[in-house]
Amino acid sequence: MCVDRKLALKNYKKRLDFIGKNGWRIKFGFEPGCRKKKVGGITDDDFEDWKSAYPNIDIRHKGTVTPRKCYKTSFVNPPDWNTWREVRANMIPGWDKNFILSIPNEKRFIK
Repeated sequence: MCVDRKLALKNYKKRLDFIGKNGWRIKFGFEPGCRKKKVGGITDDDFEDWKSAYPNIDIRHKGTVTPRKCYKTSFVNPPDWNTWREVRANMIPGWDKNFILSIPNEKRFIK
């Protein structure tokens, strides 16, 4: 997700207030603007499609909420398989694996 910080904080504060009063349901969606109120969302915020010049990388960690997608059959809404590419980490356009790995662990994550 790529989002303006102020808009994201505003959205998630609304979301926390709503969930505190009404409880949480998966139907609320996860990203701001992905579901309108009439289909179970929390706000009527809009969103825009945007595509990065470089590929998206799914970085997983032990606290990740959504399941891993290791196989094409894992996707509920599959991506365009004509543009899908699987490559080694050192071949990802726009990403310098050696630079990322040179960052000390305590500085790789926002606290």
